[in-house]
Amino acid sequence: KPKILLETGYYRVERIRKKADKLIKAESPQKTVLIAPSWGEGNIIESCGAVLVKSLLDGNFRVILRPHPEIIKRQPGLIMEMNQQFSENPNYIYENSVREDDSLIEADLLISDYSGIAIEYAIGTLRPVLYIDVPKKIKNQDFEKTGLPVIEIEIRSKTGIIITPEEAGQAAAKTAELIRDKDKYRAKLREITSEIFYNFGNSSQKGAEYIINFLKR
Repeated sequence: KPKILLETGYYRVERIRKKADKLIKAESPQKTVLIAPSWGEGNIIESCGAVLVKSLLDGNFRVILRPHPEIIKRQPGLIMEMNQQFSENPNYIYENSVREDDSLIEADLLISDYSGIAIEYAIGTLRPVLYIDVPKKIKNQDFEKTGLPVIEIEIRSKTGIIITPEEAGQAAAKTAELIRDKDKYRAKLREITSEIFYNFGNSSQKGAEYIINFLKR
């Protein structure tokens, strides 16, 4: 049946933005990188995870690995190998929960793929993303027939830079470049916010108004 589509918004991104705006982040020579990939065949951890983490640790970055719950469930051996390889390095942190926003707010840069977390991070914190070009996780093979843009694909070139899994050994250099250009991305990301979200900062109220009016009717 035809759906009623409401121009409400995306509260989770607003929540991240509020927290990020309140954060007073002390400047430190050591920057924090959050790796938060999606799951699926050829995901970041599977295709280049160890090389990626090693490059960042060798570049003196603090690295938080936050796998998707489906990776933890489907490929526990892969996660165990990563943790065994890097757990003795004090700059390596493994995070097995996606419930909290703390590591998103804390990170100077996110590394991801086509995951929605890339949008939440970039728009929420106004910081750039390093994208690893792994295979797309397509659940509907006919998606192109709609003629609609795919936001997870279109936003990548606007919010950061893209590298292949084979280039993961260059991750430290690419990360440093993006963090260096953070002010340029900040201005661009503010513009993008109004282009892709309805009622930014006010979405909950709009949703509540619809529910109240619907019940009254």
